[in-house]
Amino acid sequence: MSTPKRILIVDDSAVMRELLRAVLDDGTELKVVGVASDPIFARQRIAELRPDVLTLDIEMPRMDGLSFLEELMRSTPLPVVMVSSLTERGAQATLRALELGAFDFVTKPTADVRNQFDQMAGAIRAKVRAAAAAGPPRRPAPLIARPKPVGGTAPLVGRAGIPTAGAQPPAAAQAPVPSAPASGAPNAAAGNSAAGSSAANGAAARRRTAGGEPIIAIASSTGGTEALRAVIPLLPADAPGGVIVQHMPEKFTAMFAARLNELSQMSVREARDGDRIERGTMLIAPGGTQCILERGPMGFVIRVQQARASELHNPSANVLFDSVASCVGAQAIGAVLTGMGEDGARGLAAMRRAGARTLAQDQKTSVVYGMPREAMRQGGAEVAVPLDRVAEALLHLAGR
Repeated sequence: MSTPKRILIVDDSAVMRELLRAVLDDGTELKVVGVASDPIFARQRIAELRPDVLTLDIEMPRMDGLSFLEELMRSTPLPVVMVSSLTERGAQATLRALELGAFDFVTKPTADVRNQFDQMAGAIRAKVRAAAAAGPPRRPAPLIARPKPVGGTAPLVGRAGIPTAGAQPPAAAQAPVPSAPASGAPNAAAGNSAAGSSAANGAAARRRTAGGEPIIAIASSTGGTEALRAVIPLLPADAPGGVIVQHMPEKFTAMFAARLNELSQMSVREARDGDRIERGTMLIAPGGTQCILERGPMGFVIRVQQARASELHNPSANVLFDSVASCVGAQAIGAVLTGMGEDGARGLAAMRRAGARTLAQDQKTSVVYGMPREAMRQGGAEVAVPLDRVAEALLHLAGR
């Protein structure tokens, strides 16, 4: 039997330390080896106990959690799961923690704390286990501005595993994007390089014939905020519009959209019921809701609906992707990025059967290779793409 992962709990609340210990110390996979009431004490405990994972509160005496996290990532990088409040201030601080390298976060219950914590126990353990498995965080890659495509010409993206015209992919490359079959059913066999390179142009021609613009649908979860920060700012101001499902609570999604908007040439904001999908605009599904697309008289619109008790995630990528498959079909481009679980895999497969072009983030660049792995396994994703090539690949599949 493998050695349990060692956890250090850093929180100034004795109640929270007790609750976290009760949830995490399962005696088999996870073991709480110590607690610390503030970051100054935590420094000493880290040196003594050498934990595999930290849980870290944000608001603490003597040094706040963000300052400690920034120091920790410079000196002793460890997987960190933040313990956040559902307040506006807590959401802002949590987003900053993810930018600094925190693996993920859990939110504190606002009422009936002990009972709600019991209900959250499985999710908390899963995040801490995943953090331990991921190991020390990688330093976030700097964002690099790239010019917009000139004259509608798509950039060459062979390094993403998507072949360029007349080029032979290297032996170590991911499988090329197969040409989209006329029936709309997935084609498991990769075509030759010429067929692969003409697939995006063929899809674009079909969209023009149908009088429609491409629409992008993206799903991500753990590690997704930073993955999206590495993708969306690289899309030009006139890129195809779309919708993003990122697993986050309400309040968090609006703030994340605002942060992403500051970095991006596209307009990025939280979706509102009735918003049209428009070129140059990326909408983020609000936390605590479900979002679907419908075809309206003036194009495609997003419908923001109440959370569904039957769904594990609100918002859910499967719910969005299923609607995209049924009403958008071959006009769509779908992508599943880093995240735990399998949300989006079934829906992406439905999109691909409907003629959409699809991709998944590759294993090497995923913080957690759960959702992308399932998207590949269930046949939804045509190709695995490194994170730094996802933006180019989306444009290529859109015929840009």
